[in-house]
Amino acid sequence: LVAALSDTNVSVRKAATKSLNKLGKAAAKALVAALKSKDAGTRARTAELLAVSGDAWAIPALLGILKDPNPKVRAAAVNAVGAIDAAGNLSPLLAALKDREAKVREEAARALGGVKDHKALKWLLLALTKDSGAKVRKAAAWSLGEMKDRRALPSLITALKKDKDADVRLATVEALGKIRHKGTI
Repeated sequence: LVAALSDTNVSVRKAATKSLNKLGKAAAKALVAALKSKDAGTRARTAELLAVSGDAWAIPALLGILKDPNPKVRAAAVNAVGAIDAAGNLSPLLAALKDREAKVREEAARALGGVKDHKALKWLLLALTKDSGAKVRKAAAWSLGEMKDRRALPSLITALKKDKDADVRLATVEALGKIRHKGTI
């Protein structure tokens, strides 16, 4: 089944993913081995599969591919680590906010949404106000809304007024609505 994650046919890859999900921990060793595959697509799909599984045993292996040379693999690993245990892996997720690839930074910003930590708040505010990638800024705004921390209000209001990207402004409106403070009226 793990070999089918590399199949050229998308339906075969999806079926393999579904079957491996049903096997759960029985497939653990094979999935960890798949994270070391020479094929970047296999590594990325395996990380995506592990994100869905939510199994904490996968974290050490996922942390091992956060520095993968392929940005799709790094983004999938960041997403998986965030989905499984963002709070317990704050440092690697914060480091991913500095990745050279916008997709990796976007996934890191989104993964930090469930973390109630002042370090995450600081870095998300920086991502919202300074990142060159609109999708990163949008993900940061979403995460700030999820955090519901009033200290984010000034930066969110500034982004709403000044960000050139409509999707970022929309995300800031939604975040401001989640924080529910009279200062946002």
